[in-house]
Amino acid sequence: MMGNQVAIIERLKQLGVTDVGIVYNFSHARDELHDDTLNFPELWKTIKPYVVTVTLPACRQMETCLSVPGRL
Repeated sequence: MMGNQVAIIERLKQLGVTDVGIVYNFSHARDELHDDTLNFPELWKTIKPYVVTVTLPACRQMETCLSVPGRL
């Protein structure tokens, strides 16, 4: 899923559009189709250069809240 977003952002950069990024929302980290928590360190390495905002509204709902050490 995130690979598609990264590819779109890269293509937009080639076209001169540079003000596009990813808003990563932890409430969307898990659903019936995927679970980002299974490989989050690897995923984060891929998406970090493109992330402009991270939201954490799901921490109260999730069984375990992910911890992302450091700054973006």
